[in-house]
Amino acid sequence: MTRWLLLGLVLVAVACSEPNDSPESSFAVNPATYPDAPAAVRDRVPLPFCGDERVVERDGANVPGRRCFWSAYLTRQPAEFASTETTAEGNSVLTIYRVLPNGQVEIFIDQTRAIFGTRTWLRVSCGRLAIDRLDPQQPAFGPNSECVETRIS
Repeated sequence: MTRWLLLGLVLVAVACSEPNDSPESSFAVNPATYPDAPAAVRDRVPLPFCGDERVVERDGANVPGRRCFWSAYLTRQPAEFASTETTAEGNSVLTIYRVLPNGQVEIFIDQTRAIFGTRTWLRVSCGRLAIDRLDPQQPAFGPNSECVETRIS
């Protein structure tokens, strides 16, 4: 328990900006409309936008955007962050991370172009996120084992 509390305090200290203050985003909300996405994605409630990133072979992370989102998550403030990652097979997977106004986490994952994925969109609902890699310079987060995954179309 003490370890998790310490981790949270370290990440809060590192993530010192408010969700709308990210230097990587000049938009109040995510400007992307995702026209080919399911209605649940297209019609989602707009949230303060921390930015986006395009990661290819671990390069291209938007560290200020990630810090902004992680800070919003730790303080239960609404926020959105979008990450497009190219898989080892060269496929593009979009993940939209969202902290909802009630503090819950919602993640949309576009696996329609991923050869080894579900070939659908997923909605993942979580009470909390997991830290994938303890690196204060770049919080790497994702769903934890308690999240509920649903295919959407």
